[in-house]
Amino acid sequence: MFEAFVRGDAARKSDGGTGLGLTIARHIADKHGGRLTLESSAGEELTRFVLTLPKRMTL
Repeated sequence: MFEAFVRGDAARKSDGGTGLGLTIARHIADKHGGRLTLESSAGEELTRFVLTLPKRMTL
């Protein structure tokens, strides 16, 4: 899901997007010492992206 040019659903291929948004977002999170994850539960219709950033970055 976080790889470049990947789209989660074949039905969304005609929307004009490139499939780079989540890749870029994950790289930004990584550069700031955080992370971007995908949470999904089997049997539930809920999927959530979670962005976690540290309160302050240590150098």
